[in-house]
Amino acid sequence: MPTEIAMHRYSGVLPLSLHASVRQNQRGVPSDVLAMLHAEADQEAAQPGGRVLRWLSHDRLIELRLDGVPGSLLERAAGIALVEAQDGIILTILNHRLISADRRKIALSRHARARLSRRCRGRG
Repeated sequence: MPTEIAMHRYSGVLPLSLHASVRQNQRGVPSDVLAMLHAEADQEAAQPGGRVLRWLSHDRLIELRLDGVPGSLLERAAGIALVEAQDGIILTILNHRLISADRRKIALSRHARARLSRRCRGRG
């Protein structure tokens, strides 16, 4: 797949909360990277309040690279995760840290979960 096609495959407007929009700008995450992560995330972890933490596994990153997705896009997406509400709105964008490389799990600190819970209490 040519690079131009791969780049345009992930265009579009995503429903972002104000908080997610601020985090996207603070972390310098381009919209095409966020759209690609949203479309291709293969790992999920349930969060309090019906929210879902989503990210790309290492295996999925390799598959996407073999499908022709540019490495620069994948490199940026590999370091982030997003939290999505039940209604599909992206609530926040995180720099994730792996707690178990072999199991590919992402940890949110107790403090971060509490903060996110307070912000999103009125949703869903």
